[in-house]
Amino acid sequence: MTPSLAIRFVQFGPVRRETWPLVGRADELAYVARSLEEGRGVLLAGAAGVGKSRLASEVVASMAEDGWSTVAVSVGTESASAPFSPFAALLSEGELGDGVDRIVRATHAIEARGERVLVSVDDAHLLDDVSVAFLRHLLTATTARLLLTVRSGTPAPEGLQSMWQSGDVHRIEVQPLSRPEVADLLDRVLAAPVDLAVTRWVWVTSEGNPL
Repeated sequence: MTPSLAIRFVQFGPVRRETWPLVGRADELAYVARSLEEGRGVLLAGAAGVGKSRLASEVVASMAEDGWSTVAVSVGTESASAPFSPFAALLSEGELGDGVDRIVRATHAIEARGERVLVSVDDAHLLDDVSVAFLRHLLTATTARLLLTVRSGTPAPEGLQSMWQSGDVHRIEVQPLSRPEVADLLDRVLAAPVDLAVTRWVWVTSEGNPL
């Protein structure tokens, strides 16, 4: 089996939030995985901290266990000034070449991983135009599946918007946790019963946003 390629540019605070249990997302997890099996791509949209990145990482892990080759990248603000930097690891050492050359060589690298390939891009709204063109090429010229996350209300490149507006990529709005789900998360994280007044305060303060 081809090993997965994971490229991460994520900083964590004092609490390693990604070690927290995944609560209230079982239905979304199953639905996204099924949509990727049957379709070409899924885009998870939501407010900052609502859990779209965590949900995407769980989908990637689940599909990797199921035999998919996975490529997971997280986009930073530097992407605009360094075109194609999120996917640079797909290119061989040496000259990067122009945009078209990068797309062609990166596509070959994806195709070499087999027919069951999942490309996951966190914060895809920050992608540069060359990277967006690469993703569009993957949709039209390969069997690779795309799993993208974007922040709701944040401008995204036109090429990216057209992916879900055309129906090529299925857009899903990730909702905040419900009050019972927040209570469940508190109980699990603290490994002890939590006073109802505390649960109520956390719910009102966070409005169901895990971050």
